[in-house]
Amino acid sequence: MEENLSIAEIEEIINKSREEPYNNLSLLHLSFKKTDIIKISPKGLIFFHGNKDTGFIHINERHSNYSFKPFWKNSKLDNQSKFHISIFPLQYVTIADEVFKSENLNNEKNSSNKVLDLYIGKAVINYIEEDYRLMLYKDTKIIHNLYPVTKHNNIKFNKKFSRGPIELKYSFDEDSKSLFLPYYNENKEICYSITITFEILKKVKNIKITKYSQQIETNNIIFTEKNITESTSDIDLLNYKLKELLDYEKEFLNL
Repeated sequence: MEENLSIAEIEEIINKSREEPYNNLSLLHLSFKKTDIIKISPKGLIFFHGNKDTGFIHINERHSNYSFKPFWKNSKLDNQSKFHISIFPLQYVTIADEVFKSENLNNEKNSSNKVLDLYIGKAVINYIEEDYRLMLYKDTKIIHNLYPVTKHNNIKFNKKFSRGPIELKYSFDEDSKSLFLPYYNENKEICYSITITFEILKKVKNIKITKYSQQIETNNIIFTEKNITESTSDIDLLNYKLKELLDYEKEFLNL
């Protein structure tokens, strides 16, 4: 059950938005609690701190391509739409203002029209045009949610296990780098992992896919890819967190 703003919290945010510090729309404000205001857009739209269900925290955790927090639904990962990878949180302000137009108010597709106003419209950010949904608390400029309409920015991934934090290790003697990428179930138990070792001089990539039972390694598959030409810089390897790895993930079924 989502925990949206109460009537008292909505009034608190509206009253706070009228205070002197928020008159300067160029400022970004520190936030700590649910009703703290982070930013007011040039059109007066209010980004507030929120929580997992509403506001900035909700938008960023669920829809940023740099957020890896898993959201489970009926023991499967929820595949909520993501912002383009080039978009950063401060740019949400520009997107919201572009969508916030009277002609974009959409009552037909609004299943929560008693508590929220829904706007659907286009915005251009980083030269990318996309359709977005902007949801405001009813008759206010307080932003409940903002997200792309389609899922074409999403990476493809398995729906049963969430990726954990990636680890990068070095072996200077062997001139190699290794990535360890764990996969967890709904109970935060490790079930599988993918370990990719790059032998840089040999241009070889070794892949080990491991299965776990009760946190203990039980079985694995190992194979090699030769003549690799991809970059092995640290930043490119850490970007494996954002890559589609379905060819490796499908091997989970063979363990």
